[in-house]
Amino acid sequence: MNRIQWSEMLPVVNYANRLVCDSGFEFGPRTISDHQFIYIVKGKGTAEIQNRVYPARKGDLFYYGPGVIHKFTADLNDPYVLIGIHFQWKNELKGYQNFVHARETSSSHSFLHKPNEWLIEENGNAKLLLQDVQHLEDGETANVLQQIVSQYKAETIVSAAVNRALIVFLLHLIHKQISSHVFGPRKLLHDILIKLQASRSMPYNRGWLTEWSGYQQDYISRQFRQEFGLSPHSYHLQQKIELAKDKLEQERSSISSIAEQLHFGSVHYFCRAFKAHTGYSPMQYRQWKQRI
Repeated sequence: MNRIQWSEMLPVVNYANRLVCDSGFEFGPRTISDHQFIYIVKGKGTAEIQNRVYPARKGDLFYYGPGVIHKFTADLNDPYVLIGIHFQWKNELKGYQNFVHARETSSSHSFLHKPNEWLIEENGNAKLLLQDVQHLEDGETANVLQQIVSQYKAETIVSAAVNRALIVFLLHLIHKQISSHVFGPRKLLHDILIKLQASRSMPYNRGWLTEWSGYQQDYISRQFRQEFGLSPHSYHLQQKIELAKDKLEQERSSISSIAEQLHFGSVHYFCRAFKAHTGYSPMQYRQWKQRI
């Protein structure tokens, strides 16, 4: 895990913009040479970070660092508006910053995957752990991010210094909201989402919902569907299909072996579920990926 002290930070904004996305717009899979925040102002879509797929909706703040593979796709019917901030944790202010180096890559390159956690603390206290996604809904966060975009566009050494202060203040707001538990119920649902993603190679177990939340299964399932637009079981299956796609691209295992590894129950069910999600049979998908 990467760490930095609050007192050590001398952040520099390298690039900042507000992007109104077209229907189905996407960027990535790619890596960048600095750090980035992506904040969803409105609309929806998906975000993929190191093959971890998340719904992306209003109030979600995504983070990833150098070399971390990521991809964002806007919804077809309700594409998102986002704010993107590229920054470094420590650097000198040298006038107008505009140093963004992006490299297109392949999400199938799992051997390139890097940890994506950054811990900010001070002598063990005031800890803020940045991971793939933070869930914030206050207007103050969006306002600070928009100020960073405006200051960046001013293209002066003074605006660069102001953005240094605004990045620190943004981190303070994130820390305050996460530690206050104001959004506890929503955070619980996102924690369940992350655990479902981490358990995608296992058979789905409804008992997880009570184990992870302390609530009755049907209740937490309804809350999950309301928040993310699909049931916990459907999300778990979606993630299982994503893992199957990786295995079909990267491994030479047979279709039946992959179905068994991922506990689909039968090859028939695996093939039927895979085609329903991708439009291809597993064999067709493997042959298509080999051609490209």
